Amino acid sequence: MFDPTVIFSFDRRMDDFKQEFLAEFKHRVEERTPVRTGAAKAGYYWDAEGPEATLFNKMYYVEYLEYGTIYMYPRAMVQTTMLEIDDIMKVASVRAGL
Repeated sequence: MFDPTVIFSFDRRMDDFKQEFLAEFKHRVEERTPVRTGAAKAGYYWDAEGPEATLFNKMYYVEYLEYGTIYMYPRAMVQTTMLEIDDIMKVASVRAGL
């Protein structure tokens, strides 16, 4: 006999995985963000609708930090974190109980 609670349990765990993944990704980006006033580090937030999520920052200059300028080398906070996707997925899986 089919047990519908299995699907509910799986959906809940996948939601937990997504939340854990987003939290770990954001944490790693924040840790890499240089701090002078703390505004850029504190300015990250997710816009997560359905299966998609986009990381934003409230500070206008975070793009300059990420990619650099002719006067400043790039800090590559997000780009470096993207290279760690496999590790982040493993951490999120463990935390979500998958």
